[in-house]
Amino acid sequence: LGMGEKEAFELSTELYFEHGTTLAGLVSKGYVIDYDHWHENVHACLPYETYLKPDPGLGSMLNTIPVRKYVFTNADIRHAKKCLGILGLMDCFAGIICFETLMEFAKTRGHDLDSNVVCKPNPVAMRLALEYVEASNSNTIFFDDSARNVSSAHKLSIRSVLVNPNRIDCACSSHIRSIHDIPHQLPWLVSVG
Repeated sequence: LGMGEKEAFELSTELYFEHGTTLAGLVSKGYVIDYDHWHENVHACLPYETYLKPDPGLGSMLNTIPVRKYVFTNADIRHAKKCLGILGLMDCFAGIICFETLMEFAKTRGHDLDSNVVCKPNPVAMRLALEYVEASNSNTIFFDDSARNVSSAHKLSIRSVLVNPNRIDCACSSHIRSIHDIPHQLPWLVSVG
């Protein structure tokens, strides 16, 4: 975009907090972005294996929760699958609601996407995700490590769980320090059936 690294970092941070993602912010400001090119370049340099390791314990725990589970991410499908693949969690989920899924589904629902990217924490994104998986607010539990995303879901009367080692002040139904804490903190969830 013809700007230096410092200016790009500052703009990226500002747009992320204003719009949910830097990409959504750029598009809202009139930039024309090739989404595939953007995602490819944003994620291409990530050292996935440095930060992610297989987690068979998490997979076993998730499989004890006898309900349909979906990944809901602002990232593209390649990034989501790469992360789930490394973690060994692909088989734990009924599907992935990602950037492409949400944008395509929003288009079928008549949303103008020429100057708008639909993503969390936008309530429109939350509603579209529920519609996509044919779920209702009242029978959905939303887990996220972002206070903004959790608060957005909570405002829509979705049971919302903040997953963060630190207690962050936000509107939510529950707070757990780690996703591994579900059996101890939310035991009713693993015994649903």
